[in-house]
Amino acid sequence: MDETSAPASKLIVTRFITSFLPEILPATQSATTELTHITTVLNTLFTKMYGLHINAEVIFEAFESLAYCISVIEPRKPSMGSKPYIETNSHAIFLNVAPIAMHDMEILAAYQQNDDQSLSMESGELLLKLELFDYR
Repeated sequence: MDETSAPASKLIVTRFITSFLPEILPATQSATTELTHITTVLNTLFTKMYGLHINAEVIFEAFESLAYCISVIEPRKPSMGSKPYIETNSHAIFLNVAPIAMHDMEILAAYQQNDDQSLSMESGELLLKLELFDYR
């Protein structure tokens, strides 16, 4: 597993977001756009495709630096133990990303190349773009 520094991880995630996860207006709140869910999907993809581990804080900071609309559902909790505030509250933070783009990422995160399942042409093209994405 590649140990990438937090600033480098944020830069990689920021570039990934601008390439693959467009913002959508008006803002929506759904399970697909929840920070916990986005973190799980993107971490699965980043681990599988690039050997990188990313966390909720890095993802949140990347979306924040791109000025994506972010909404937080109350009540917020203080940090729990050693977990940072963002991770503690990630289930209640929604990022204004296009749900269809997240759906595509979910499909690719679940896809195993050695399985007999096949991808749609659109998903196959997106997988190729993800493979060609220069994360370094």
